Amino acid sequence: MKKKNNISIQFLEWFFDRMSDVIRYSGTKVLNKENLAEHSYYVSVLADGIAEDIEQKFDVSLDRYKILKYALYHDIEEIFTWDIVTPVKYKSKDLREKFEEVWNLILTEELESHFSENTHIAEMIIKAHNEYDEKKDEVLENQIVKFADILQALSYTMSELHLGNTYLKGISQNLLVTLEKKYKDNQYFSGYVVEVLDFVKGNLK
Repeated sequence: MKKKNNISIQFLEWFFDRMSDVIRYSGTKVLNKENLAEHSYYVSVLADGIAEDIEQKFDVSLDRYKILKYALYHDIEEIFTWDIVTPVKYKSKDLREKFEEVWNLILTEELESHFSENTHIAEMIIKAHNEYDEKKDEVLENQIVKFADILQALSYTMSELHLGNTYLKGISQNLLVTLEKKYKDNQYFSGYVVEVLDFVKGNLK
């Protein structure tokens, strides 16, 4: 029997409006504000382009559908938790695990309550979010999304620096350190890292 389509249009409008309401870098001054919807889209585009490049250069087959889903929903918990600044989220492993436990609880309860007659939608979003988060440093598809996430953040902070916003210089430097530490010796990403480091370090002097 065909299920009745009773997804709340009002909730969908709120869902997407909320993504554009969540402003990133809430702990510092910015000139051009960036919201969660913009970030998620940019990460998706970057991840898809990187995936295409890796497939062609290394003759590997990637799950491109998964990559796009992971990119779209990788920060989806923020529509309920809002942006929590990175130094707080990563203050300690225990604190990070507690945050993840709370995020998953809130995300599951909120999505399942609003998609009560279409739980497959809530389950798809939660599954994509959790699959990405649990193996973002292990599986290549997940690594691509995380790499794109860092690149997008670096692109944004560098654009702010070019506009004269020196408040984001420290964030840019931390992103570079993370990029070099995590991906410089990775065969799939090392070429990008060298190129980015050469370009960005010259602009951070």
